[in-house]
Amino acid sequence: MRNGYHITIILIGILLVLITGCSSTSAINPMIPIDPENPATVEIPNDPETELIGHELLSLWIMTFNPETDTVTIEQDRASQVHFNITSMIPAPTIVINSWDSVEEILDVDVTIKNTYSISGYDVRVIIYTDDLGHTLTNADNWTKLFEIPGGSNMNPFKAYAKSEPNRLFAGQASHTENMLIKMPNGNFAVNFAIDASYPTNCGEPYMIGNMIQEEFLYDRLDDEAAVHVSVYQWDDSNSITVKLICTEVFGAVVIALGTDDNEYFYGDVINYADAEPGEYTVILQALSR
Repeated sequence: MRNGYHITIILIGILLVLITGCSSTSAINPMIPIDPENPATVEIPNDPETELIGHELLSLWIMTFNPETDTVTIEQDRASQVHFNITSMIPAPTIVINSWDSVEEILDVDVTIKNTYSISGYDVRVIIYTDDLGHTLTNADNWTKLFEIPGGSNMNPFKAYAKSEPNRLFAGQASHTENMLIKMPNGNFAVNFAIDASYPTNCGEPYMIGNMIQEEFLYDRLDDEAAVHVSVYQWDDSNSITVKLICTEVFGAVVIALGTDDNEYFYGDVINYADAEPGEYTVILQALSR
């Protein structure tokens, strides 16, 4: 949904708030990608000046798993396609079931996308739509607010394709496969997903976040600070990137903006404005470009 956001990379991390009196100041790296219990409930600030760059929604689908026959069926989500005013541009993905964990309710599948055209695309992704039922992708590459569906959640996880190809090129007639671990809760075996890509070149927004480092401990005292830095990568160096950190439990209403000297390496301080107690907190890192 084009709602003023241009959020293409949302990295979920852990910020450690340690007990006062701990004397260690050695570098640690707690900000690693995780799958929090319900990241879709985290509100992301509006950025009305930002617009979608490059990405086009190719198709919307509904995948339904049958645990009795150990099979999957795929059909187009025509109701949502009417909302988006699009027509499917690619054939249905091929899905191979590896396993079904009935205790954890995790479906392990390999999802193959084939580009049946001679035209190449870039930055292809499969977006799994979260919802109030608890469907989610537990091994996501990242999260996005782009192409929300009616009644959908605030953020949705995705798997990126052709990650080993130069510029993430998805060549004509090529096919690529990604493994997905999909939460299928409480006997609700139907999950919505979308496929999007960028054409005729790479997307203009950031495509990857990496090297997230928290240099020192953040203590459980008001206004304590800890240095952090992160690398944000984009294909088009002419776009200006902004990077923000959001965590109301630790930062309160403050959105922390990181600085940069080269539009790739970003740095700044996280601050315990909320006088947070020791524990683990989910932090949203938001990278945008203009």
